[in-house]
Amino acid sequence: MLARSRDNGGVSRKPPRARFRKTVALLVITATAITPVAIAAVWLREELLNTDRYVATVTPLASNQAIITAVSDQIATRLLDQVDASVVEKEVGVLSPLLGATAHGYVQQAIERLLGTTQFKQLWVIVNTQAHEALVAALEGKRSSLVAPDGSVDLDLSNMVAAARDALVAHGLTIFEKVDPNELGHRFTIARPDTLRKGRQAVSVLRKLAIALPVAAAVLYGLALLISRERRRTLLRTGVGLAVAGILGIAAVLAGRWFYLHDVVGTQVPADAARAFYNTVFRTLRLAYEITCIAGIGVVLVAIVAGPSRSATRIRATTLSTAGGLADTAVGDSATSSWVAANKSTLRTVAVVLGLLVLLAAHHQTLRLGVEIAIVVLLVLGLIEILARPHGRGRSAVP
Repeated sequence: MLARSRDNGGVSRKPPRARFRKTVALLVITATAITPVAIAAVWLREELLNTDRYVATVTPLASNQAIITAVSDQIATRLLDQVDASVVEKEVGVLSPLLGATAHGYVQQAIERLLGTTQFKQLWVIVNTQAHEALVAALEGKRSSLVAPDGSVDLDLSNMVAAARDALVAHGLTIFEKVDPNELGHRFTIARPDTLRKGRQAVSVLRKLAIALPVAAAVLYGLALLISRERRRTLLRTGVGLAVAGILGIAAVLAGRWFYLHDVVGTQVPADAARAFYNTVFRTLRLAYEITCIAGIGVVLVAIVAGPSRSATRIRATTLSTAGGLADTAVGDSATSSWVAANKSTLRTVAVVLGLLVLLAAHHQTLRLGVEIAIVVLLVLGLIEILARPHGRGRSAVP
């Protein structure tokens, strides 16, 4: 029972135990606030600013219908601007199987067929590699020939436009033979200059803190567990904190999508294409937050099973008795350790903190990685419980 606060010279002071609880709670709250930012910092450094991983992430967009429609529409417009529309209408009237097909509609359909080929996918990889190099240069404030003159970052569709011209000529639209490839330069904006300027400082800070923030979050969670006098309750709060951090991160990704659609690309890119691009690029970040949320729920369940309720006590006793018996049989003696028993709480804290640190600092977070880390941590916790049992073959731990 908590001691009552005493009045000393008219000043109310909280009892030591209450202040201690407040310190532990403050550590958990601070770690929870840091965690979403730490995950974003790691993702920014290892995913968004890594050319190979970025290109691997956006490559599937070459088969996305919204992207294909948007790109083919812009290429068709660009090509038709270079020729006599009446001549195209005449040739389309002969070639198109659809009555009343417009020149733009026919040309766009022909280009869409091209965009479904292997050639387009190869061009898409090249275009996005160049765009990513331009994006990194713009975010780092460096000069680059790949950045547009106005400071925006675009997908340079020049090669795609030229390939589309050749394909249309091969389909019988010979009028496009007169189009000079050097006049077909076209860009598909993915980030406007004003937004890049605003985000430059934030990106620089997060990139530098990509290692420090995950370590700080894990250390704060670990310190809270280490100094806590009610570790099960602190473990429960840690789980809730991780779940909240994951939810906050997911909410930030969803809010970021609205910002991207309205402020980063604006009306220059069709909404469906911009949304598909954003969802694909930020998919791994959202997955990292989802894994964090699931990990938090798992920690909460562990804390509940470790509680004093009858069902939790029965589960622990049965599991420990069975696992302990198997361990004793495997070694031919009592698989216990007095040192582990004496340091059980500290060892459990270390196991949980190391698991959190590996999860938060992982270069490439996946659901599989989260499950694997959870399994390893649970196995280590189980081994600690087995080794910490009272000495004696087949004896179960005292609840």
